[in-house]
Amino acid sequence: MTYNGELPSWRSYFNDDEISVVMRYRLETWGNKATPVLKETVAEVKAELSANSNAWTAESLGAFARGK
Repeated sequence: MTYNGELPSWRSYFNDDEISVVMRYRLETWGNKATPVLKETVAEVKAELSANSNAWTAESLGAFARGK
């Protein structure tokens, strides 16, 4: 088996609330003190990225992060 470096889409598997809960868990565990991710924020980002139908790569995520 080989890994092509692409991140699978979660768009059709989880709703905004479920994604925010997973992100909140990740950001608030192991002593981390991050601001919670609200389901409204997830909805806003999903709407902003809805035109991207390609799988995310490390390069495309980096470009997106730098643009923020």
